[in-house]
Amino acid sequence: MDLISIIVPVYGVEEYLDRCIKSLVNQKNVNIEIILVDDGAIDRSPQICDAWAKRDDRIKVIHKQNGGLSDARNMGIKIANGRYIAFVDSDDWIEQNLYRTLLDAINKTKSDIACCKIARVQANASNFRTEKLSGNYEIYSTNEAMYELIMDRKIQQVVWNKLYKREALENIWFEVGKYNEDEFWSYQVIGQARQVVVVDYIGYYYLQRSSSIMGSRYSARRLDAVEAKTLRQSYLEKFYPSLEFIGKINLLYTCLYHGQQVLKYMEKTDEKNAMDKLQKTFRSYRLKNKEILNLSWQDRTWFYIGEKNFKLTCYLRNLLKVGC
Repeated sequence: MDLISIIVPVYGVEEYLDRCIKSLVNQKNVNIEIILVDDGAIDRSPQICDAWAKRDDRIKVIHKQNGGLSDARNMGIKIANGRYIAFVDSDDWIEQNLYRTLLDAINKTKSDIACCKIARVQANASNFRTEKLSGNYEIYSTNEAMYELIMDRKIQQVVWNKLYKREALENIWFEVGKYNEDEFWSYQVIGQARQVVVVDYIGYYYLQRSSSIMGSRYSARRLDAVEAKTLRQSYLEKFYPSLEFIGKINLLYTCLYHGQQVLKYMEKTDEKNAMDKLQKTFRSYRLKNKEILNLSWQDRTWFYIGEKNFKLTCYLRNLLKVGC
């Protein structure tokens, strides 16, 4: 049976780690190795990892200096032996049939990547329910999958609700030191996949907590998301020109969204530099006349005034509660 390598970066999650690992070791009807990458954690997480490794020989533990989420994932990829690769965040957990379901979908549809649906769970929720889904498949060509990724609809930017054939991510590494690391990585992997399958099945439970990276206070580092999308735009222009237009629209609205967040949450001392950077990016992707004709009047309005006065546009959108 083909081996699945499950890579789990671990840092500061002692409260949640047992639940995560238990959901992995209880996977049914699959051959797995679990790679726990202790990213220099200073709580009890390293000891919890080691205790699990003693109980289950499918578990490998790597202890390393803190280098961040991307560095930990890259380390896991380097030592993974599986034909298939999966990622799980250490405060989340998965259904016991997740990887059997995704592996079956890959084999039946001859796809390179399989995705499941996500249940988002609040940290303070005492109980929760998820709807029963059909388990049916939707199959996407590379071009179709890239479109869905840009739109963040049927295929999301996140890496952890998916199973990958190893060759789909060959020579693609996570950007070390970046926030929104998934957005730097996912479009490249989708671009290497010949076909992607999405299963109508909730298999991944994503814990939403305020102390996580994405739950923390807004800062200039969040602008990494804009950088990721400018790199993606260059990639689309080179390899997927038919998607260049929708990529540009998505990038422009990403600039506006982050401008709004800067005005709402960033310290005044840092605001100017952030807004200048966003405005420069916004104006660098000025729409051509023929592109403008394909827009709704609302889009035309926001992009027109955004080019004239970016900060005012973000202020107005906040005032009108648009795109918040």
